[in-house]
Amino acid sequence: MYHPLHNRPDKNAAEITLLYALHDLTELQSVNVKKLQKDERLGRNTRLLIGVEGDNLQEIFSRDELVKNGWTIVDSGSRSVLAERNDYRMAVFIDGVKGHLELSAK
Repeated sequence: MYHPLHNRPDKNAAEITLLYALHDLTELQSVNVKKLQKDERLGRNTRLLIGVEGDNLQEIFSRDELVKNGWTIVDSGSRSVLAERNDYRMAVFIDGVKGHLELSAK
């Protein structure tokens, strides 16, 4: 019963997309990465959870800066941004000098 959920045909493609996305994520070069965790739930796409810290998170992950770096903004709030690029999307949640990103394949 669970075999098809664990072994979806697109599972490997999604994980490879996440590896390329992680490599392309130049915004991480300016922050301290505190946590990198793979989150895989039954029947859902795999995603990477990335914990970050830095004094300039609001600036690095601002709408304008993300657009300048090639992201398409899907949605944004006062402390969050949802952006897409190529085959993946990134949700950014910032609280002062700490934040976390959720990177997932489309």
